[in-house]
Amino acid sequence: MKCSNCGKEFGNGVNCQHCGVDRVAGLANYSGYDGHAGSNSYDPSNYGGQTSSKTTVCYACSEIIPLGATFCPVCGKKLLVTCPNCGHEYSSQYPVCSKCGTNREEYNERKRREEEKRKAWEQSPKGKAELAREEEERKRQVEEAEKEKRANMIVYLIMTPIWGLMWYGGIDAFFPELGINIPKVWPNTFPTNLIICFVLGYITQYIIDSFDS
Repeated sequence: MKCSNCGKEFGNGVNCQHCGVDRVAGLANYSGYDGHAGSNSYDPSNYGGQTSSKTTVCYACSEIIPLGATFCPVCGKKLLVTCPNCGHEYSSQYPVCSKCGTNREEYNERKRREEEKRKAWEQSPKGKAELAREEEERKRQVEEAEKEKRANMIVYLIMTPIWGLMWYGGIDAFFPELGINIPKVWPNTFPTNLIICFVLGYITQYIIDSFDS
């Protein structure tokens, strides 16, 4: 293919062998450009019909490829990698993340050594004993949480009727004696009064528990 800058044969490199213009500028703007040379030619229509403003050069094979491609559609090289430390995506040709400065190979190697060290420790007598203690502590905490949950349930079962009866006695007798009249918006029957007062008792106990916590 001819270079659009100098009109001579571009060559197989990243830059024109005659004028030195880069491959995207020298070939992607060329009116006769039909993709890559050879059997693995790149057809822009297969990738959304990218124009020259949406193409770049594969650093591995020097072919023009779609801009932002994760893999080169010609040589298959993985062009973009994700930083294992911060998650930033950058070119795989660089060993260091451009956002946080982490060397991914050193990072992965360090993590690999740490994992091997952890597995070796877990298989050691000291590690097995420590893991067994941690498991026992976890079970103990679960059991204590279950006991506390059951104790709270018992408190609710005991205190809710008590608070309910107190509300019932207060609404029907004690409050009126103090000049406090609480209007009843529910049917004035014994079962209804009892249910409403038990609900008020539950709410009372819930508020008390909220203050305690």
